[in-house]
Amino acid sequence: MKRLFAKAGTTVLVIKEQTDGVFLYEYRKDGFIGDTWHQTIDHAKEQAQISFRAAPSDWSDIPATVIDSATFALQISN
Repeated sequence: MKRLFAKAGTTVLVIKEQTDGVFLYEYRKDGFIGDTWHQTIDHAKEQAQISFRAAPSDWSDIPATVIDSATFALQISN
């Protein structure tokens, strides 16, 4: 399953593809802020662009060595 991240100002966005859909997660240095469900990765990216001005070129794969994407997002949010 695909996992992506993007930094948008003080926010770190994570897209996780799961069996029941695609989730767009929002993190800041204080922790988890919220999430939204989407049918596709492209739809999640479109929402991120509208809500957070995250350009398509801002997205990168979360390294395969990262086990917990939430911890990863919080670490890079500082």
